[in-house]
Amino acid sequence: MPSIEELLSEHSDLKAKFTVDIKPGLVFCMFDNRTTPPKPKYHVIIGICEEEVLIGTVRIDSKINTTVYYRIEEQYRCLKLKEETYRFLKHNSIVDCNILLPSRINGIKQYLENNSKCILGELKIEDLEEIKLRMIEAPTISKEDKVKFGIIEN
Repeated sequence: MPSIEELLSEHSDLKAKFTVDIKPGLVFCMFDNRTTPPKPKYHVIIGICEEEVLIGTVRIDSKINTTVYYRIEEQYRCLKLKEETYRFLKHNSIVDCNILLPSRINGIKQYLENNSKCILGELKIEDLEEIKLRMIEAPTISKEDKVKFGIIEN
């Protein structure tokens, strides 16, 4: 019978660490200091830039902020998500496709591996593709970032 030390050694399967598959469509919750006021927000991974070790995310909000997005084109770039389609939503929500948020993969991956309850689920592929389509014409996202995160081809 193996000893406790053997069972908990680095070579033991019992000590296998939880790993996160960082991929487009993954939805997670994380404290966001880029909002006013700073608060926990849901994020969706849109794309990955392996060369720069970055991910691009968009936020899920409860509704369109018409004070910020007063033009119809900006409001159109907010995709509606239904609570009945996504169990992790507490109410019908929108994805803000006007802003792409780059973050370091390692920081997000480490956070999610240490806080697995923050992983909420995945978007359907058709919703992920619709988000990317709405982001194509967004003047608030640089062409460089659109290429980098696979929204458009170079």
